[in-house]
Amino acid sequence: MDEPTVSIKYSDYNKLREDLRTVQNQNYELEKKLAAAALGDDTVAKLLHSAFHSAIKVVQFAVGNLEPSTVAGWPHAALVEIADAIEKIPGIDQHVAEMPPELKHFAALAASLEEMRKERDKNKVVTMATAADFGPKTPEAQAVHDAYDAKRNAQNEESKLSDAESTTLT
Repeated sequence: MDEPTVSIKYSDYNKLREDLRTVQNQNYELEKKLAAAALGDDTVAKLLHSAFHSAIKVVQFAVGNLEPSTVAGWPHAALVEIADAIEKIPGIDQHVAEMPPELKHFAALAASLEEMRKERDKNKVVTMATAADFGPKTPEAQAVHDAYDAKRNAQNEESKLSDAESTTLT
């Protein structure tokens, strides 16, 4: 079934877009005022509003740049709490208000990857490294290491002899 279409002039379309933007800005300002009235003190409301929007920038950066498949330990439960808060806090910017479904999806992905890691690693055996793990691995490296040890031992013997001579002379 075909939908009916409407044709308008480009100038009328731009006017409608500008009117929509103006109404959205007015709505945003009214929501901020309502939030400030709900909190009581206007300066506190502004401070909380600013801090929350700054925190949202950090959340957006983390979600955009810290892929949960490459970063273990993602705080997915906190991300869900932020998404829930966005839905409940009055006076939130429209673009931020649209974020909760995306944040919750990302948190679910991070949670599933953490669960997969936990399942994968539950039977993992970890052994402590020993000094032998860090020693020379080839015959050439062993020869250089032995020469270094011989030189260091000789220097230690010389310093012991000179220390013994200096103590007997005094």
